[in-house]
Amino acid sequence: MRATLSTIILFAVCLAMFSCREQKPKQHDTAVIVSILPQKYLVDKISGGSIVCEVMIPPGGNHETFEPSPRDMARVADASLYFAIGALDFEKAWIEKVRAVNPELLIVNTSTGIDLIKGHSHHESDSGSTDPHTWLSPKAVKMQAAQIYSSLCLSNPRDSSTYHHNLLSFLHEADSADNYISRMLEPYSGKTFLIYHPALAYFARDYGLIQESIEYEGKEPSPVHMREIIDKAKSEGIRTIFVSKEFDTRHAETIAGQLNGSLVVFDPMAYNWTENMMTIAKLISSGMEKSSIKPASKQ
Repeated sequence: MRATLSTIILFAVCLAMFSCREQKPKQHDTAVIVSILPQKYLVDKISGGSIVCEVMIPPGGNHETFEPSPRDMARVADASLYFAIGALDFEKAWIEKVRAVNPELLIVNTSTGIDLIKGHSHHESDSGSTDPHTWLSPKAVKMQAAQIYSSLCLSNPRDSSTYHHNLLSFLHEADSADNYISRMLEPYSGKTFLIYHPALAYFARDYGLIQESIEYEGKEPSPVHMREIIDKAKSEGIRTIFVSKEFDTRHAETIAGQLNGSLVVFDPMAYNWTENMMTIAKLISSGMEKSSIKPASKQ
């Protein structure tokens, strides 16, 4: 799987390099808009900070409830590229309005080619919705970085060699983080962690973990679901609950109290993607230990 993914990424890189040679350089700088802060990290890494990149959803913002201001839409009107995650609630609600403000804007779905997860948890597998949290997967992010590289190269072909060098550097960085996380979480393969909002499905898939969500079908849990979660957590010895920092913690606090456990807050929108992925892995590993979840025995 790892070799196949690398082949796909390298093919995309080579295709973009060929395309770059066929394009005439633009006479103006590219202005880039992204939906969330971790995407800005990717753009900054690949461009070397040479491109103006602005973020639609501010730090602490919730992609499910965010609405752009007139100032945000004015920034869109001046942009050349928009890098979308592809399935955020904000994007689904506003993408056509964004397109209307700037018909010449190139909108790039950076999740194209990723094996998307349907629903926000295993309870929603039949809902038809798509889990948008693709950036919280080292494997998926390498594909997103290749998408960003290709688009920047086409917009600014004169800088394609710089972008290529920077892309390879980031892919090495992402691989190092992936290897670090794999070693850290390998002992807990097949184990369950409890989370309020199911933001870590792609992360869990990468590392063989099971994400159990308190939030049910995108809504606050019912008393029946709360009871089911508490009973299951007790039976599996789970005492740690993970909560995204932008969400209300009241229900999670109630369950933590029933389990004599604790809440662990993490930030899925942190700018430094690489550092944040390793931080999340450390939090999960520590939560497993505190929950008295035994590492899987080696065969």
